[in-house]
Amino acid sequence: MSQPQSLPQHLELIRDEVIELAVGRSDIQPIELDKLLAWLETDGWEVLIEPVYKDNYAVDILYLAKLYFNDHQLESWWGIDLIAINDELRLKFARERIHNVFDDEAFVVKSICAAYFENEHNEGALIGAYIEIQGQGGAIPFWLGIFRDYEHYLEYIRESENLVLLDDCPNLSDEDLLKLWNHV
Repeated sequence: MSQPQSLPQHLELIRDEVIELAVGRSDIQPIELDKLLAWLETDGWEVLIEPVYKDNYAVDILYLAKLYFNDHQLESWWGIDLIAINDELRLKFARERIHNVFDDEAFVVKSICAAYFENEHNEGALIGAYIEIQGQGGAIPFWLGIFRDYEHYLEYIRESENLVLLDDCPNLSDEDLLKLWNHV
């Protein structure tokens, strides 16, 4: 794990409130959390994007499904007549789209990042986000929450409806992929 980061002094109390929430001594969201998040989006950007454990990515699976998981896309990409399309072909096409997501549709891939903070008692917490590139708007963080550790953060992502960790994509079940299929 990366080392805890130095903060401007005026943000230390907010950091401590974040840690109190993460370790379970408080159930109150820090009132001025937006100040810490604003710092992370500007002067603290390096703190946010520094890999906590390793570079991790997630696929916005709902958006990918909206774009590609339908019979007309399969027909267009592979030149297969609509009448001949079955679940086996749908699954093969969906897995190909997921496998090639970095090459074909990088914008549905989100960089998973987290800012790690530690107090003077060596207690730590993460503020998790994913980064989305928005053209000329640049890189924008979308905040996912406060977490005690990286494992809890990844578990939160795994339980989300729209994000699937890239490493978990090969484990998506046939049933889950077919649920995402649009039979338009």
